[in-house]
Amino acid sequence: MEKDEKKDKKPKSNLLKRKQKEKQEQIPESDVEVREVIVEKKTGFNTIEVVLIAILALAFGGVVGVVLAYTAKPLSIITNTDSPSDIQEVEKIYDNLLSKYYGEIDKQTLSDAAIKGMIEALNDPYSTYIDAENTDDFDEQIYGYYVGIGTEITLNDENQFEVTNIFENTPATDANIELHDIVVKVNNEDVSGKTVSDIGKLIQGEIGTNVTLTLRRGEEEFDVTITRDRIDLISVTSQIFEKDDKRIGYIKITNFASNTFNQFQTALNELEENDIESLIIDVRDNLGGQLEVATQIASLFLTKDKVVYQLNTNGIIQPIYSTGPGSFQKPITVLINGATASASEVLAIALQESADATVIGTTSYGKGTIQESYKLSTGATIKFTVQEWLSPNGNTVNEVGVKPDIEVSETENPGETDTLETDTVLQTAITIMQNNSSES
Repeated sequence: MEKDEKKDKKPKSNLLKRKQKEKQEQIPESDVEVREVIVEKKTGFNTIEVVLIAILALAFGGVVGVVLAYTAKPLSIITNTDSPSDIQEVEKIYDNLLSKYYGEIDKQTLSDAAIKGMIEALNDPYSTYIDAENTDDFDEQIYGYYVGIGTEITLNDENQFEVTNIFENTPATDANIELHDIVVKVNNEDVSGKTVSDIGKLIQGEIGTNVTLTLRRGEEEFDVTITRDRIDLISVTSQIFEKDDKRIGYIKITNFASNTFNQFQTALNELEENDIESLIIDVRDNLGGQLEVATQIASLFLTKDKVVYQLNTNGIIQPIYSTGPGSFQKPITVLINGATASASEVLAIALQESADATVIGTTSYGKGTIQESYKLSTGATIKFTVQEWLSPNGNTVNEVGVKPDIEVSETENPGETDTLETDTVLQTAITIMQNNSSES
């Protein structure tokens, strides 16, 4: 798709299996999809400052890493000029390379290599250096929006860039764009021979600026100029299942972005206005996101005296309590699978242990660590683990996972069970909620 947004459609089951096998939470970009990307302000450090700040952070922070339960912070400015001897050695090598190396040398390349090398030296698959291009994708998932026009563009079988979706309430909605239009040019630049990523970079821009697409529809070729705007990604969907006169609410969360809590709260309010008697929360194939958002959602079901999770910081345990109000007190089930990871595991086990929710599915991924992420002046991002989180009862989740109360295997293709008839896990939850509603 256009570097615009990821599809909120069926997750790729093979990809999910590979993620489980490799114990990583990276989300690869499809080779036939283009997305617009968001632009974020960068921190203004020069090359050597970035290197030294990163070295000091790693030297004194005791860092290891994980991916999708994290906090984002600016890099701290180090004011202490009494550098340890190992850092002085790095400075010396850096200066010597710049002054004595016989060939051309790029300062930024040296800086990037130094930072990347330090992260790789941690020997942790979840402590990573993300280059500027992939940082855009990372940000898009975390912040839940991008700047674009609201279309999905894919590379079709004829190697043409085809409009395959137009999202509602976006700039593209009112433009002269139709499904199956072919993108020929972007801002008068021919797209022939370009990659999908190239197209995305051409389409992206700042809010309020224009982009002109040259489209072909049948034999006709024409230009469409569209003003870019903020496009919110949808991470929450909901519906009501009715069975034997029982109204069962269902909410699916695909990831925990900055705007996910508001979407969830709106969905829950609408379900309650429709007199649901119980609720199913589906976090299958949800790789996590912002820990704070998972805590906010859990707090809708937990009173202020309830623990959401516990932080383990170098052996010091700190309980994190619900912020309330915990007003929803009807039966809850939570659906999980092997690709339920990190922040989604926080929500699942918080509701299991602190709200007596019934967890159904298969054992989750097992991401019990928290990372901080830092944006560099180059647009790249580093992230590394700073803490471990434990369940409300103090149970370890990392590399163990959340155990379901009722184990139900998915169909032959996990993650692709999008109908009531074929989704055995969802069917089980509906039956349980029907019985719970009858007893309440």
